[in-house]
Amino acid sequence: LDALPAQPYRLTATGWEELWVENNALVWRPCPQPPLPHNWQPTVGAQFEHLPDMANLLGQIKAVAAAALLIDYGAENLPPAGAETLQALQHHKPVPLLHEAGNTDLTVHINFAEVAHQLGATNCTLTSLAGFLLGHGLTELALPLLQTHPPHLPTESALQRLLHPAQMGNLHKVLCYTRSTP
Repeated sequence: LDALPAQPYRLTATGWEELWVENNALVWRPCPQPPLPHNWQPTVGAQFEHLPDMANLLGQIKAVAAAALLIDYGAENLPPAGAETLQALQHHKPVPLLHEAGNTDLTVHINFAEVAHQLGATNCTLTSLAGFLLGHGLTELALPLLQTHPPHLPTESALQRLLHPAQMGNLHKVLCYTRSTP
């Protein structure tokens, strides 16, 4: 989800603005009110990214999938001030948005409340990546590896990265979708 095209917007005292690239620089330009996330009441200074292709992707999931796991980084809900999460990464490190355009990964944090709304909130459960992995047997799988310490497996550092709240453990979320049966 985080790799879908994203359009950043912000609410100022004079109205909505969208982020554009002009002459190799980032520029905020006035625009009409963008499509807002479900049940979100922005305040002046609020900022968020709209992913125009997300509705289509989630519609396809609803149409063809009996169940789906959506794993990405993001927030359980969008705070009133929004969340400026658009970032560029190169070699797993943040870089300026326009740094080596085409050679960096552009990504956003997903608003999972909006994803759940579009899929049908009663069909979705959300948990942290750490909670999901621990609840599905990571401890039982990893314990024998930790006890034998195979030299070719970075077991402890991988577990630290997956489970620690400041790393992937809480930053990443797992949304479990199950289609309702009539």
